[in-house]
Amino acid sequence: MNEIKNELEDYLTKSKNILLTCENLHKSIENYESGNNDMKTLYFISIIHHNNEKACNLLKTKIKNINISWCYDSFANYENYYFNGIPIPKDIKIERIGEQINVNWDLDDSTLKDIESKDIKFFILIKGNIFDWIEKTTNKNIIFDKCYENINYEIKVRS
Repeated sequence: MNEIKNELEDYLTKSKNILLTCENLHKSIENYESGNNDMKTLYFISIIHHNNEKACNLLKTKIKNINISWCYDSFANYENYYFNGIPIPKDIKIERIGEQINVNWDLDDSTLKDIESKDIKFFILIKGNIFDWIEKTTNKNIIFDKCYENINYEIKVRS
C-alpha cells in the first residue's frame, strides 16, 4: 500500500508542477508586449511545446490504485486496478491456415475499474502489397480471409 501511495503522491506532484508552470507561463504571456522580440516569442512557443509534451506523457502514464474490501472479522481482500489508460494488446499470435490468417492476442495486466473487457474495442490493420484491410472488433481474435501467396503482410493491433 505504501508503494501505491508513493506513486499517487508522485503523480500528484508532477501534475501540480505542470499546472504551476502553465500558470506562470500564462502570467508571463499576459505581461508580454508583442513587439519585434522574435527570440522571446520563440522562447514562449518552446516552453508551451515542452509543457504540452510533459502533460501528454503524464496523462499516458497508468495510475494504479488499490481496492481493499474487508470480509468478516480478519480477512482483507486487496485488488490492484488502474483508473486511467487502456489495456494494451500483448502476446499477439499470427497463424496462417491455408488462405486465412488467424490473429489472436491477450491484454496486459491492466485492470480498469468499471470497464469490462467486452467494452474495449480493437483496431486491426493488415497491410499487404495490393491493399490494406482494416477491421474493428471487440473480440480478441480476428480471421483474415484474403491471404495471398508470396506477399508479406504487416499486422497492427491497437486498443
